[in-house]
Amino acid sequence: MASLAVFRALYDGRKDIYAIISEFIKLIIINRNLAHFELQQMIGYICEEYGFKLPEAVVKRAVNQLKFLDKYRTQYTRTTQLNQEEYQSIQNNLSQAQNENNVLTEALLTYVKTRHTDLLKNPAQKEALKRAFYSFVIDEKAVSPEYGAIISGFIVSIGHNERLMNQLNRIRQGMIIYVGLTYNTEYHIIDEIDTPLYIYLDTDILFSMLGYNGTLYKTLFDEFYDLITQINNRARKKIIQFRYFTETKIEVDNYFAAAEDIVCYKQQLNPSKQAMTYIVTLCKSAYQVKEMQAEFYNKLREHGIMLDAQEAYYDKENMQFSIEHNTVLDELINDYTEDDILKKLKLLNYISIKRGSKSQKVFHNIGHILVSANKLTFKLAHHKDIYRPSCVPLVTDLDFLTNRFWLLLNKGLSAEMNLHSFDIITKAQIALSALVNDVVGLYFDELEKEEASTEDLKRKIAALRQLAIRPEDINQSNGDTYINIIGIDEIDRYIAEKHQETEKHRKDTEQLKGEISQRDQKMQRIALKLAEKQNQENKEIFERKKEEYSLKESHWIASEYKKKLYKCWKIVFLYSFAIIVLILLSFFDKIKWISVSIASIMIIVPFIRPLIDHTPIKNAYIFIFNKRAKNEYKSKLEEEYRNKNPFPTLKEVSIDDIINELD
Repeated sequence: MASLAVFRALYDGRKDIYAIISEFIKLIIINRNLAHFELQQMIGYICEEYGFKLPEAVVKRAVNQLKFLDKYRTQYTRTTQLNQEEYQSIQNNLSQAQNENNVLTEALLTYVKTRHTDLLKNPAQKEALKRAFYSFVIDEKAVSPEYGAIISGFIVSIGHNERLMNQLNRIRQGMIIYVGLTYNTEYHIIDEIDTPLYIYLDTDILFSMLGYNGTLYKTLFDEFYDLITQINNRARKKIIQFRYFTETKIEVDNYFAAAEDIVCYKQQLNPSKQAMTYIVTLCKSAYQVKEMQAEFYNKLREHGIMLDAQEAYYDKENMQFSIEHNTVLDELINDYTEDDILKKLKLLNYISIKRGSKSQKVFHNIGHILVSANKLTFKLAHHKDIYRPSCVPLVTDLDFLTNRFWLLLNKGLSAEMNLHSFDIITKAQIALSALVNDVVGLYFDELEKEEASTEDLKRKIAALRQLAIRPEDINQSNGDTYINIIGIDEIDRYIAEKHQETEKHRKDTEQLKGEISQRDQKMQRIALKLAEKQNQENKEIFERKKEEYSLKESHWIASEYKKKLYKCWKIVFLYSFAIIVLILLSFFDKIKWISVSIASIMIIVPFIRPLIDHTPIKNAYIFIFNKRAKNEYKSKLEEEYRNKNPFPTLKEVSIDDIINELD
């Protein structure tokens, strides 16, 4: 682990890959006082000293950079005496990294001593714990659940310790770069993809894409998807494409069908199934589940994830690539159902057939790979009758592909390795939540077999729902709780404690309700008196405002009415005056016939047919001599006033209002 941390630190110094390895080789030559060595010997020395199992091409390139070596075929001879002090810096870095690792392991042992002393009864257990810790940090899968839970809990607990977390992440990130280096055959090019690669997504990965398994899993998928988008953009074509098998679609459809049964109360929810919990929490009816299912497939299409179009897998020419062996079924039948084994084996068989006779030793040549989070699928893929040594497995996980594609984009040469996938806390949260949910699932299966009362069953399932957890919900404050319950007996104890807590809470609640009831009765009496007093005051204020309002309204209406009446009388007077003048003029003989004609027209025109705009004159006569017109105008004025000035309202307070104010 010290070597990995130094490897990462040297990247921070922006040194190139082969220069870093050359530094390690120099130290081996000095420490072993090598004057002559074979290339294969140096490969062995590197593995022995630092744990790096590097390809021959990588070591050869690094050795060739050393100017003090003469080369003859695969043999190297030192030509000058090396001064150890000149190459001491990397040794100092290794020593410092080892000291940091010692601090880490001591912190781990202290953590275990205070919580799980039974795991440190003898030196052998202590060493086993250390080995499990190293394996976990460098991303090896074979860590027992017991140690995996404790190590995950420890890592979560030190999340606030910057020194320890930096060292852990240096080791983990150094491992990522190292894994990429083991595939490297060209300078600064790591697994350049120049042939199409089809990635087949299993059910859990599809659910993670949509956030069904929690926000952390969705974030990991989004980071993975973004890297592939960058690769395709750089290639200017979809060199990497997504697919899913018909069997996966059937599994998804069955999942949604089960969700319909759960929301219709036809079956019980298994709390360990995070995706199912997500679906039935959002959906309250079978119709809503159907809508969610349709949206699920819409999202797949939007992400370019298409259904596998191949139909003939079991043609005669494909049978030579088939991996469906009965031996696999016989060996795993005690731990899994035959149906589960055959379903997962079929997916792997499809990948094997699709790869056909292609070389599977180099990642960019495989053409097809399954991505899954299912433990059974990985067990099958690494079974001795299926896995080919030194070949890329038929199945992998998001974590591995994210690392591969990060390095493919040459991002490994950057100091900014900030994806969640690279964070050791993320790994610990996922590992611990998976262990807890596995145990919850096992316990749920046992519950279904028991002949328990309905109330007892509901109580236990309710407790399990609280126990099932998503990775992002694990933190420093609750990590120990989840570690302690990984075990059926511990879950029984947890449920019993929760039941006791519930009963105590119920009794406390009943007592509190009694006290509250007495207090409420007293408060009701006080509130009633206060409400009566307040409402009386409000009524008096309302009556006063109503009188003021009516007075202002009357004054305004009277004023406007007078203006209107004055205007109408003015029009009538002027019109009448004009008529009278014309009539008087008619007594003069010379203009008699003209004035009579004009007067006659002025009298009859407004009431027959408008040859001029006579509306104001007609309206004025109507307003003055028609009582109804006057009343309508007053009503109009009243409405206009109330639109501009709302009528006062009586505010009444209830007893509840008074109680809330008092509270």
